[in-house]
Amino acid sequence: MEKIFFLDNEDMALIKGHRGRHIRCGFVLQLVTVRYLGCFLADPLEVPNEVLDVVAAQLQIRTAAPK
Repeated sequence: MEKIFFLDNEDMALIKGHRGRHIRCGFVLQLVTVRYLGCFLADPLEVPNEVLDVVAAQLQIRTAAPK
């Protein structure tokens, strides 16, 4: 999954222009969804948790409270 939803240096530079972790994460989720599916999801909240985890790790954002 990391290969499919990989963010390169150009992506990271584009992402830097967005404020707030939640905005950056949402932007990236839409970006990788469009790349993978070729379209936006009707409901952006339908992104699988696995995809969210891969994206969040690249952005260095925790997605859940530590266990």
